[in-house]
Amino acid sequence: LLSPGLNAFQGRSRQLLLIGFQRIMASSTAALANSLERVADRLRRMRQGSPDGERARVIEPLTSDLDDDELPAIDDDPVVARSSTIDDELSQVEDFVRRARSLPHDSKAHSLVQVVRSIGGRRGGNAKLVVFTEALTTQEYLRDLLIEHAGLKDSEITLFRGHNDSPRARQALRRWQEEVGRHPPKHSLPSPDIAVRLALVHEFKSRSRVFIATEAGAKGLNLQFCDTIVNYDLPWNPQRIEQRIGRCHRYGQTRDVTVVNFLARDNEAQRLTLEILTQKLDLFGDVMDMSDSVLHEARSKRSEELTTALGPDFEQQLNRIWERARSIDEVEEELRRLRETMEDRRRELNRIREHTTGLIETRFDDSVKQVFRRIADDLPATLAALDADLERVVTDYLRANGIDHATEVHKRRRLIRIPASERLTGALAEGLSVAAGHADALEEVDVLHVAHPLVLAAIDDARRRGSGTFSVRFRLTAQAPEVLQRRRGSRGRLALSRISYRGFEREDRLVATAVFEDAAVLRPAEAALELLAMPCEDLPAPLGDLSVTTADLDEVVDEELFFDQAHATDAEAKAFSRALDQLDQYVEDRLLVLRRGQREIADQLKQAEERRDAALGAAARSRAEDRIRRLERELSDAEDRIERLAARDDSDYERWRSAAHRRRYEPPRAARLFDLEFVIA
Repeated sequence: LLSPGLNAFQGRSRQLLLIGFQRIMASSTAALANSLERVADRLRRMRQGSPDGERARVIEPLTSDLDDDELPAIDDDPVVARSSTIDDELSQVEDFVRRARSLPHDSKAHSLVQVVRSIGGRRGGNAKLVVFTEALTTQEYLRDLLIEHAGLKDSEITLFRGHNDSPRARQALRRWQEEVGRHPPKHSLPSPDIAVRLALVHEFKSRSRVFIATEAGAKGLNLQFCDTIVNYDLPWNPQRIEQRIGRCHRYGQTRDVTVVNFLARDNEAQRLTLEILTQKLDLFGDVMDMSDSVLHEARSKRSEELTTALGPDFEQQLNRIWERARSIDEVEEELRRLRETMEDRRRELNRIREHTTGLIETRFDDSVKQVFRRIADDLPATLAALDADLERVVTDYLRANGIDHATEVHKRRRLIRIPASERLTGALAEGLSVAAGHADALEEVDVLHVAHPLVLAAIDDARRRGSGTFSVRFRLTAQAPEVLQRRRGSRGRLALSRISYRGFEREDRLVATAVFEDAAVLRPAEAALELLAMPCEDLPAPLGDLSVTTADLDEVVDEELFFDQAHATDAEAKAFSRALDQLDQYVEDRLLVLRRGQREIADQLKQAEERRDAALGAAARSRAEDRIRRLERELSDAEDRIERLAARDDSDYERWRSAAHRRRYEPPRAARLFDLEFVIA
């Protein structure tokens, strides 16, 4: 790969080859052999004089074997075949393919078998683990390996990738639909892709023991029922490692999560990369422990160090090392320099943490502590009120539809037992038990929440029954506020409206408006919502002689909605101002990163010039001149990016600024949920 005159890969495609093959070689010999075979195919077509239109057919399969949606799209350059050397190159690649395919399972594969056996022996038949790899070929290779050497059955292994369209995935989808997703509400049906993802996770949870995932499985999956992760292939981005671990190390996990990283003991470059990744992960962990109030201090050298330490260019640094190096010694030398840089940042960050501790101790004044105390005091009562509301929604629905149910108290939790009933739909018709609040150790009991099928059924039923105008009698309880107590015997009209805001803060607000026969409006506005919370009953007939007309009610409702929107507009204006400030802050942070990169390129250029001046021989001097020219182009590009970004001539900046303006002026949507005539008894 380091040879300058390769026929198979030239121009820009050569960079992709170097990076892609480094990752594939670290994955498995099976993945390497597969990719080398594609290189051989291309050389054969070139020797036969295939048209240039086919030149990218090897590049695309090479990148697709790495199941990564963030790989750059690199077009291949026109092919200029050197017929005098193409046969030798093809012969060499074919020899590589034969050697790779003849190799037995390597020590990395044997180590995975030992891990699986060890976990199985320690945990028994219920042991589960997640294995992450970067190559699709390696994924299938590991499945065959575990079946052959770890005593697993095919049904005990689940494969997860970016496009899950295999017969096994379709079988998992059918089973999931039968067991879990048989009768979901229409408005909550997942897309086909999401449904397959859920089905494969369900298969892993309920049937299989090993979940082999590509990088596509590092995002959005909930695997907290598993506590062991194997990074069979290590990515060059520490954020991706955190994402992988986060699949299991999340809310609902009851055990410590064990993470196994594979490392080739005699590969110095890989060992250095792992050390740097570990340092980088420590930096992430240290920074996440810091307080926001400290990170928002006035900018200084400390904040620049943080920006650089957490910048998005770490993976690109490793890529550049492998692109530019012309020997393994150069790779190791550059990696050692990067490791030393990371160690310097660690020491600087430790100084920042000491500074942080002092700020926390001195600046958390009584007002901040009081906020924390209020949250701790109010949260349990707020959650209890939500549980009570959900219980009332469900029990009123069951009572209104004549569905048998019984309420009991178990371990201070209210349980609702519902036998099988033809009046319920879908899976609910089979009967169920639900708890209002946390269900403790009652595994057979569902916990009510806003998306629970029973709650959704109650809401759908209420919306269907609440269409049109109807008449009710409210019976005030002893806890009713004084403003309602004074209105006993009064009649009027009430409307409930929902206002949906989709600006910077996504919010749905309920606005209740009540107008009495004497033209008085129920104030404050919250009192109308409290009236709706009172027990009520249907009246047999409309209040035909009611003096409050629909037009009277509509006029007051429009006024209430206007005041509510005006209040929301003020909040959106503040959020808009904060968004623009954050956008400008992002630009400044990005400029810091780019300027630091510019200085690094300038330092490398100076070193390259010194190597050129000290070079012995025309070949060494020519290589040094090539490197200097590349660095000069990179330096010029960096200067151009800095200049454009400083002038805000940047497509990302313009796109985000336009998006902020759209969100600022997104009009709210108002919907009338129902109107009713009422009497307060």
